[in-house]
Amino acid sequence: MPSLGPRSVESRRKADRPRRTAGAWTSSLGAASAREEPVKPSAVSTIDEYILHCPAQMRKRLKELRALIARAAPAAEERISYRMPCFYLDGVLVYFAAHARHIGFYPTPSGISAFRRELAAYECSKGAVQLPLEKALPTALLRKIILFRKSENEAASAARAAKKTPRARHAGSRATGSR
Repeated sequence: MPSLGPRSVESRRKADRPRRTAGAWTSSLGAASAREEPVKPSAVSTIDEYILHCPAQMRKRLKELRALIARAAPAAEERISYRMPCFYLDGVLVYFAAHARHIGFYPTPSGISAFRRELAAYECSKGAVQLPLEKALPTALLRKIILFRKSENEAASAARAAKKTPRARHAGSRATGSR
């Protein structure tokens, strides 16, 4: 019986499956099924580069979402984290990402659970909302979620700072010398 070599049958099957890159499906050979160049996540270091590598029809929506987040949290820092655009303000505020048929919006599980009713019209998971490309962005709802996350992060940051401050000694402590 011939040897299968170092790669198992399962690993060969996985290598032959299409893999997903933001905005386009590619085969294991790297041929994109979309007309545009897919995002090369390891090469992207800014949100501008991320958006530039997305399909043209998605760029406008991503720019709109980015501007909405920046207006709601102007002090937030833009980053690329987990190969996705991220806004950071006293911790992760929100992520977003381009997908084949939707834009993923990731306000963490608390952001989803706090607005469960308003998000009922959208496909949601524990920490993600799928914003379909054929629908307009729900800007008022997204703004409320972003402001909620901003206040959550600010409260958590204040709590961390309060823990770091030295505590005042209580009256009647050992320092008074009373027995």
